[in-house]
Amino acid sequence: MKFSIITTRQRSIRSAPGNKYVSRFWAAQKIQALLREIERFGQRPELIDAVVYLSVNYSILSPYTAFLVIEPGSGPTAVDDETDSNLPRAFSLRQNYPNPFSPAGALGQNFTTIRYTIPAHISSNGVKVELKIYNLLGQVVKVLAIRQQAPGEYSVSWDGKDEAGRIVPAGVYLVQLVAGNFVEERKVVVLR
Repeated sequence: MKFSIITTRQRSIRSAPGNKYVSRFWAAQKIQALLREIERFGQRPELIDAVVYLSVNYSILSPYTAFLVIEPGSGPTAVDDETDSNLPRAFSLRQNYPNPFSPAGALGQNFTTIRYTIPAHISSNGVKVELKIYNLLGQVVKVLAIRQQAPGEYSVSWDGKDEAGRIVPAGVYLVQLVAGNFVEERKVVVLR
């Protein structure tokens, strides 16, 4: 097993309040671990989603992301109509990641990420989207989103808390996406 020692001088890591170096360093390490899992187990959507989520939120380049930098004073830019081809072609609600998760952070992450898509054929005005968490009795536990959304890919994090801000009991919950006439549900497992 090969190890490398990284000094704080090499990476300028500090733990001062407001300093994001430690968070970015952690995210980079997590991305590398997820990429190894993808290499080992194949391109599972939940692994790729986790890499993309961390990559975008911490501005870390990965094989599944790209960044566009527009420099000040670089002149006007234009986007042609071909960009619609990059938009999703169908509604979807992906499985949350991680699943199961522990709101108390016992598994290392105290939230789960839920991703969904609105297809390109929806008008630019968008569609009303409702994303809610239900218990198995059919009661609304948490409303994550109620808004108009244009075509594209979206992600929402759930910290395992109900509408009153209390951590929900361990168990199985349902996340439901309603967008226009589209309705889909996925199971979410909460551990303690």
